[in-house]
Amino acid sequence: MAENSTGWDVLLFPSPAFKRKLFVGVGTTVAQQAVGIEAIQYFLVYILDESGVKNRQTQMYILYVLV
Repeated sequence: MAENSTGWDVLLFPSPAFKRKLFVGVGTTVAQQAVGIEAIQYFLVYILDESGVKNRQTQMYILYVLV
């Protein structure tokens, strides 16, 4: 059914198979964003501080060069 649909009909009235495909695609995208590089960047300064790198300039250098 989805193969014969055109325009917005595919998204507005999806077949059960297309619903599963859409769910997997959107779920994968959300999961990638949830555990992506942003989480690492957010916590990297804290991780570096706890590991002994106390100089803020060194932390920023590591953040921008390595990530």
